[in-house]
Amino acid sequence: RLVKGVQLLFKKNKITLIKGIGFIKNKNTIVVYKEDENLTLTSKFIIIATGCRPFELPSMKFDHKYILTSRDAMILNSLPKSITIVGGGPIGVEFAHFFNALGSKVTLIEMLNHLLPYEDGEIAKELEKSFIRRGIKILTSAKVIQADVKNQEVIVKYEKDGKINEITSEKALVAIGLIPNTQNIGLENVGIKTERGYILTDNYFQTNVKNIFAIGDCNYGFPKLAHSASHQGIIAVEKIAGLSPEPFKTELVPLCVYSEPQVASIGLNQEKAMKLGYNISIGKFPYLANGKALAQNERTGFIKIIADKEKGNILGANIIGYSATELISELTLAVKFKLKVEELLTLIHPHPTLSEIITEAIADTENRAIHK
Repeated sequence: RLVKGVQLLFKKNKITLIKGIGFIKNKNTIVVYKEDENLTLTSKFIIIATGCRPFELPSMKFDHKYILTSRDAMILNSLPKSITIVGGGPIGVEFAHFFNALGSKVTLIEMLNHLLPYEDGEIAKELEKSFIRRGIKILTSAKVIQADVKNQEVIVKYEKDGKINEITSEKALVAIGLIPNTQNIGLENVGIKTERGYILTDNYFQTNVKNIFAIGDCNYGFPKLAHSASHQGIIAVEKIAGLSPEPFKTELVPLCVYSEPQVASIGLNQEKAMKLGYNISIGKFPYLANGKALAQNERTGFIKIIADKEKGNILGANIIGYSATELISELTLAVKFKLKVEELLTLIHPHPTLSEIITEAIADTENRAIHK
């Protein structure tokens, strides 16, 4: 339905869609290879938005039947009784929740010492506790050595605590990262600079070839998220149009994980703030003490606020719990405009709502939470 809506928008705005394989011939020319004919297009500006594909482990080659990519996992004909997921980042966590909710026996393997390695440590521990209660087996600090398909099952060998173990399941999903779709599209013809295959750009998404831009997952150093890519596209187009867009700021991109419980964060977490030398105060408030959360029987989770003790402004926020991905937007605003604790405490949140947890967590940075 949404795809058809985008197609209608293309027609409405007189955008020509050409389906084929694109190749950059020179800085103003693209050749499109089609089944019946090849087209040559010329343009003053070019935007590259070729995205990424799942990264393949040398020890776990995709066969797309037993050893799966994330795309394969979304189009299975039947539900596997058991699945081993390699990678405890957002994609792995989301699929672990998904298959567990449908009734599969799920094992989640992560090489680092906790799930969601780039999120706040307390948030990750809360997620792990919730997953364990649901029956998801979690193996952290575990390294996959190899995977073999035998008798229509996948045997995954892994090393943990110096010992080699193995786990057998109907399917295995590899969710350890992405690789950019930038090969064989003609970047070398125009001398576009790359880093590990990702296209290098500035914060307006302009490459070293001034009339060529790159947005979304194919560029280097920016979050691999749909809402990040959309915003990048707006900035690139406004730059091309001669406007003065605000440069992209990675720290202002809300990071969201659509598991159960949901996870969302913005700005600096506790570990990063301390590493950067900030004198911080931390506020936390649980869902368990919120009326709306109790009424909805959504008691798991908390909101954690990191504030600058000296300047009083909000540096970052972390949420784990029901509707975390909705609640993060207010805190994104606070981080972007460097709003102070005192200013935010003058806001009145409606009762009963989950948003009241935000007020209490912010107040807790100064030991002023009323309901804690």
